[in-house]
Amino acid sequence: MAWTLYFDGACEPRNPGGKATYGWVLKERDTVRARGWGFAAEGPGSTNNVAEYAALTNGLKGTLAFWKAFEEPRQRFLEVCGDSKLVVNQVSGAWSIKAPHLRPLVVACRSLLKNLVFDYEHWYRLKWIPREENQEADYLSKLAYQEACRGVLTLGKSYRAAVKKTEVTSENQIPV
Repeated sequence: MAWTLYFDGACEPRNPGGKATYGWVLKERDTVRARGWGFAAEGPGSTNNVAEYAALTNGLKGTLAFWKAFEEPRQRFLEVCGDSKLVVNQVSGAWSIKAPHLRPLVVACRSLLKNLVFDYEHWYRLKWIPREENQEADYLSKLAYQEACRGVLTLGKSYRAAVKKTEVTSENQIPV
């Protein structure tokens, strides 16, 4: 089965120091199966890179939760796509990690990817994609920012919605 996880983060209205928010979308072929968004950090230390790592981490957690809840265990391939060259290349090991505050974020992402391989017999590939190909995840990261500004989404809070085939399993946002 062909699965794709798209992730994106944003730090608005300024980078660094704004509200770091994220979004992710899990697709099976061209069908959206799950999606999520959240508010990762605010103020000093919040950056676009922190938001991108939060997007990948939460997207991988959402993918694992979706597969566990809705799919029988079987071998799968997951393509993980993001428009952050830094995140894709650091997690894959192609680039070194120079910023100390990013090391634990890279380790967390690698650990989740190892769970795919060892616990669930899945394979994955990390892939950089242009921003134009990441519009759904980008939209959700912007939605998270708007909700954070309105006080609907609070710091450290995220939402996940799962879609089973063409049927929505939850019309409302499901707190994670």
